[in-house]
Amino acid sequence: YGAMAHAARHPGMFTAAAAYSGILDTTAPGVPPIFDAIVARENLGFLSVWGNPVLDFPTWRDFDPQARAAGLRGTSLYVSNGSGVIGGTGDLYPEALESALWPSAHSFTGTLALLGIPVTTHFYAGGEHSWAYWKREFAASWPMFARALGLPE
Repeated sequence: YGAMAHAARHPGMFTAAAAYSGILDTTAPGVPPIFDAIVARENLGFLSVWGNPVLDFPTWRDFDPQARAAGLRGTSLYVSNGSGVIGGTGDLYPEALESALWPSAHSFTGTLALLGIPVTTHFYAGGEHSWAYWKREFAASWPMFARALGLPE
């Protein structure tokens, strides 16, 4: 979430951004409760980040990478997400979370396509919301970062 949100809110500041199992459409149906569950896991108060997703919708939308996707024009982008349905470690929470974020990632990349903003994607079957997958995806995205930064791949 963070890399895409910051890059979208600050056009031209970043040469590249990537999201690995990120929340990329914060206002999509079902996503606000997921966001609040993640916040609660960090021992922060319910609705403490942007308030109520209905009553404070303008704030939620202001921090939504999809709503600000036009700000990503000219930034090299990489998005990956697993389906979370099968193939993880068998721990249902990270598999279910990955599965819940799948539509958000597709919606976000669909918006980029409509805006004519290129993005490298890796959508894969299975997986889970965990570091084992994010490390793999970072390695896969490194060539995109290297090119954007003018470094050897």
